Amino acid sequence: MGWVVYEETQGKLIKYHKKIGQAKAMVTRHNNKKRRGPFGWQWLSQDWLAWCDYQDYEGVLLGLRSDELKLWQFVNSKKKSAG
Repeated sequence: MGWVVYEETQGKLIKYHKKIGQAKAMVTRHNNKKRRGPFGWQWLSQDWLAWCDYQDYEGVLLGLRSDELKLWQFVNSKKKSAG
């Protein structure tokens, strides 16, 4: 099973990784990019990335976000441990 990096708001798939560390690193690098502006530090990007395993990404494809996605992942987590 692999790990997916996706846009948090739209759910668009950005990249598929075979290792969890690569996915986490990509999200951290992207979400922490800042630059010095006239009024202090500013985030370079307004689109935030998130990561999850491929099975949980199916919930994102269904259009679930935030708390709905967390509930869907919790309900489906029993399938992972049983399988």
